[in-house]
Amino acid sequence: MGDPSDSLVRRREIGFRELHPDPEQARSAALQLVGVPGVLEVQVVDPLLLRISYHLMQITLEQIEAALEEAGFHLDNRLLLRL
Repeated sequence: MGDPSDSLVRRREIGFRELHPDPEQARSAALQLVGVPGVLEVQVVDPLLLRISYHLMQITLEQIEAALEEAGFHLDNRLLLRL
């Protein structure tokens, strides 16, 4: 049986829009997220897609996305990407 705290760990993908001065937004965002409390793992899938694991007791996806947008990243919030 798994660790009960595993139910509080989420794995999500965050996509970025193409029209941005930084063609490697996923890599740049990953560098900013490393070491953030609650962020457990960050993986660059491709230049516009980031895979992230985080602990819900410390941070939420909404907080992560808000911080990235505040830092100037252009997130791709299309429904197809969310599914």
